[in-house]
Amino acid sequence: MVLLGATGSVGESTLRVIAAHPDKLQLVGIAARANHARLAQIARDFSVPQVAIFDDAAFAEARKSGGFPAGTKLHGGLDGLVALARLPEADLVLVAVVGTTGLAPALAALAAGKDLALASKEILVLAGKFVIEAAHAHGAKLLPVDSEHNAVFQCLQGHPHSTVRRVTLTASGGAFRDWPVERLALMFMTSHRLPVSLYAAYIKPIPRRAPEAPAHLTGALPIAPPAVRCCDGPLRWIK
Repeated sequence: MVLLGATGSVGESTLRVIAAHPDKLQLVGIAARANHARLAQIARDFSVPQVAIFDDAAFAEARKSGGFPAGTKLHGGLDGLVALARLPEADLVLVAVVGTTGLAPALAALAAGKDLALASKEILVLAGKFVIEAAHAHGAKLLPVDSEHNAVFQCLQGHPHSTVRRVTLTASGGAFRDWPVERLALMFMTSHRLPVSLYAAYIKPIPRRAPEAPAHLTGALPIAPPAVRCCDGPLRWIK
């Protein structure tokens, strides 16, 4: 597998899983934004042959440092992340980089027929339609890594799509914890355009009747969007 974002919290958790299952998982590529010292340590610990560093200055420092094992191939910039995502020897690419930087390597991995594990919600908010289409076009799987999305994904395994009408993920904390119900209701009605999670690829939501809405909003929503929602972040309907 290839791990993009190897020095962050998701990356560190992934490394622990790989270390626990050396007979099942092999790390062939790692990447980070700038922490080349930690990447060098990971490359030594896991015998990783290819490394990418997104930040240009950090990439230049890494090349001079001599900290990587002999024979390690270093890649720089966004092109480096894309190169790792396309490695022929990789079956799975895990994208855990911050923000939308992971979009290009995610699409590159799918185009190469790799299964894609995503820990970055921003990629789907930005281009969920294109990511899902690319996965379908190339026969690749989308696997949610973010905790709530992964929990929902696991719950849906083995259930026909036709038997699932809605998925509700309640907010136990985070940004919505102290919001009044009235404010949540307004967001529920107005935020309905962007995909928010990976399980959109696995559910065919069923449209339903529009709930009651403030008079100034009813013209914009003749029927309600499909009944699949996530409350652990900005509340957005999945079309």
